[in-house]
Amino acid sequence: MDVLAAVILVLLATVSASLVLLGLPGIWLMILMALGIDLWRPELMTNAAFIVLFVLAFLAEVAEFIASAVGAKKAGGSTRAAIGAIIGSIAGALTLGGAFSVVPVIGTFIGVIIGGAIGAAIGAVVLELTKETKGDGSPKEPGHTVRVGTGAFVGRLLSTVIKGGFAFVALVVLIVSVSVRGF
Repeated sequence: MDVLAAVILVLLATVSASLVLLGLPGIWLMILMALGIDLWRPELMTNAAFIVLFVLAFLAEVAEFIASAVGAKKAGGSTRAAIGAIIGSIAGALTLGGAFSVVPVIGTFIGVIIGGAIGAAIGAVVLELTKETKGDGSPKEPGHTVRVGTGAFVGRLLSTVIKGGFAFVALVVLIVSVSVRGF
């Protein structure tokens, strides 16, 4: 039974890890599934593995949340632009993720990734444009908002890659834990 539980958990965790690319909380789903299997087969995973999974999930969320905002700020954007990048990335991911869902699985993946990045860029640009001048009162140079939007776009793409890396590490931790205890 332990082998069956381990195989089920690894398969479900693999699917959960891939959901990160859709902008979904795949690492948290992985943890929930592991907790569910733990109720059935408590000997399958260690408490240390659960602690590592929780830490990885928390760090992944923090990294994803701030990456597009940091991208906008690094490109010279205001705090307003950083907030716009966060709001825009959520709106863009939902909008294009839904629009591209007509192409099963891969369309949704592409829609969420690209939509989140485009949304971050648009959100950063729109809110940066509401700030009319630089801090010293002089007008912004041409192209400033484009740089800010590009920074938010790149930041959002990087956040997807970073969170995907966290999901992969979490999956490896889970597999190793199950392999050591479950087989």
